Amino acid sequence: MNDIIQKVIASLQTKISGLNYNNWIKPATFRLEDDHQLIIEVPNKFIRDWITENYLNLIKYELFKVTGQEHELLFRIVEDTSVEAAASPEPVEIAPETAAASGQSNKKGQEGSCRAIHERADQQHSL
Repeated sequence: MNDIIQKVIASLQTKISGLNYNNWIKPATFRLEDDHQLIIEVPNKFIRDWITENYLNLIKYELFKVTGQEHELLFRIVEDTSVEAAASPEPVEIAPETAAASGQSNKKGQEGSCRAIHERADQQHSL
C-alpha cells in the first residue's frame, strides 16, 4: 500500500506547483485502507477545505490511475499537540515593506516607540 501512496504523491508533485504542494499536500498524511478508502490526515480544517476545493478530484484521479479502482476519500483532522511542537513554535518575521504596508513596525521601531513613550511619561511625571 505504501507503494501506491508514494506513486500518487509523486504524481501530485508533478501536477501541483512546488509552493502549493508544500503548503497544502505536504502537511497531509495519506493512509490507504483495505476497503477502498483513502484517509487523508491534515493538521487543520483550513487545509482540509483547501484540498477538498482544489485537489480532491486530482487526488481521486491519480489514485484511480495507480490502482484501477475508485476509492472513497475521507479526511481526519490531526492537530499536532506534541510537547516539542508547542515548546518551539516557528518564528514569523515580517519584511520591512510588508510591516510598513500593514501598519506594523519592525523591532527597532517598536523599541524607539516604547522609549519615546517612557520619556514622555517621565517628563510628565517630573512636572
